[in-house]
Amino acid sequence: MQQCLLKKYSLSLYQQRWKIELDFRTIKTYRGMDMLHCQTPEMVEKEIAVNLLAYHLIRATIARGACIKDKEPRYLSFMATVQLMRTTVGMCMTRTGRDLGRLIYPLLMAMTETEVGKRIRPNQPHVIKRRPKAYPFMTKPRKEYVMA
Repeated sequence: MQQCLLKKYSLSLYQQRWKIELDFRTIKTYRGMDMLHCQTPEMVEKEIAVNLLAYHLIRATIARGACIKDKEPRYLSFMATVQLMRTTVGMCMTRTGRDLGRLIYPLLMAMTETEVGKRIRPNQPHVIKRRPKAYPFMTKPRKEYVMA
């Protein structure tokens, strides 16, 4: 009995961990965080914070639409929602008050139309996407490389 509960509990933890890994992959892929562009530690922290904020705002919007349609938010397409938001942001910026309120509900309904099902994918090759630069490694102090 105890081993059965332990096995069930560990499977549940694994599934939760897998969802977190998928969220990290989504953030890296769709938010463009596979490479950080800032150079100072403070700006890197801000870049990560802004991307996490954007990700969670999109996920919260998906969850709001899923609640209305009684669907599971995890199975609604993140990228379809991002594309929909990009195409309608111009309309949203020019509207105010009740006019904006009338636009939100159809937008939420449109977000719930693209579901992501279980996909059967072929095995993917394990390769490095980013090619190394053609420059040699720095093996001496920077002063010695300065050209006159």
